[in-house]
Amino acid sequence: MSLLRNQYVLALIRILLGALFIYAAVPKMLDPYTFAVAVYNYKMLPGFAVGLVAAALPWLELLIGILLVVGVRVQASTLICTGMLVVFTLAIFINTLRGIDVDCGCFSTDRSIGWAAVAEDSLLTLLSFWCLLFVPNRFSLERLFRRRT
Repeated sequence: MSLLRNQYVLALIRILLGALFIYAAVPKMLDPYTFAVAVYNYKMLPGFAVGLVAAALPWLELLIGILLVVGVRVQASTLICTGMLVVFTLAIFINTLRGIDVDCGCFSTDRSIGWAAVAEDSLLTLLSFWCLLFVPNRFSLERLFRRRT
């Protein structure tokens, strides 16, 4: 079996992506005001949307992270994870091109965006897309339940 389709590798990547999303969600949930300021500083959303995005995004990240880690609705959660990473990568890329020096807002607000952040997010996007192509169900609750029914 090739490395691209190796279910052990794909499951590991799926679980790591999920854990990363959970890890990213917690500081945003604990300090929503600071995260809202980080979202505002990207200057990509109208003012009324900043609060909504800042309030909803951490909860969505947490939910997707949990679903990826435990392996429930793997294909749907991987699709949402990939979509979110594409948006995050584009936002960081666009603001890096614009020369706007803002806090990333990724895990905490003490990290500025730049080409390193673009590269990191691009790698995470590629890994998520890889999991989307070859849906890693090997170590998942979904597979366990299917087996028993």
